[in-house]
Amino acid sequence: MNNFDLTDTWKELLPVNVEVAGGPVSAGLDSLTPSELLSVGSADPSRVSELECGRMYAKQALRKLGIHDVELPVGRNRAPVWPGGTIGSISHVQRRSGSYCFAAVGRTTEISCLGIDMEYEHGLHPSVWASILTESELTQICSLPVVDRETEVLSRWSMKEAIAKAALQLFEPTEIETERCHGGDSFAAICRLISGDRQTERRWLGRITRVNGLILTAVALPSGQSVT
Repeated sequence: MNNFDLTDTWKELLPVNVEVAGGPVSAGLDSLTPSELLSVGSADPSRVSELECGRMYAKQALRKLGIHDVELPVGRNRAPVWPGGTIGSISHVQRRSGSYCFAAVGRTTEISCLGIDMEYEHGLHPSVWASILTESELTQICSLPVVDRETEVLSRWSMKEAIAKAALQLFEPTEIETERCHGGDSFAAICRLISGDRQTERRWLGRITRVNGLILTAVALPSGQSVT
């Protein structure tokens, strides 16, 4: 798989003022800085390698914005702490057939929320579907031909992951209900959070596509717009 093909696909999914960088996880890595490594805490070598790869590509994307020589420590929410005035998102996908990492970044004057996610089209056992899908989503999945169900479940999972990254908030998967928009590559989602006897809802929009066995999902909200 050509990583330039993936870069072009990400650029098509995201606003023009969002920069993207990425490629194979096996590419030459830049070591974490002492400050970045300290922010990781206790982590096994595979996790450190994942962080090194993500930050390498994130810094490449930031350089496209003209931002150089920055550190990206891990924050309290486990997401990167982006330089002031910027926002970003990183996604990894790993499998023997190919492992990839991509980062997307933008300026907060132009983008207020940003989340990207990558998944392989297959690999999620039916025994876990009910734990990540709402009843409505399960009904929609079961109405599809059997051959299409697994890929659609992973697509819904990818939508939820991208939204959680854009919201900078942890969700239970079933707190997010997704639905494809008619035609095209757009989708909508409702996030339902229950606190005591109060329920709040927020509506998100995003875009999703499939390429060479991968699912790519993006959620980006321009500055000046709010989540409904």
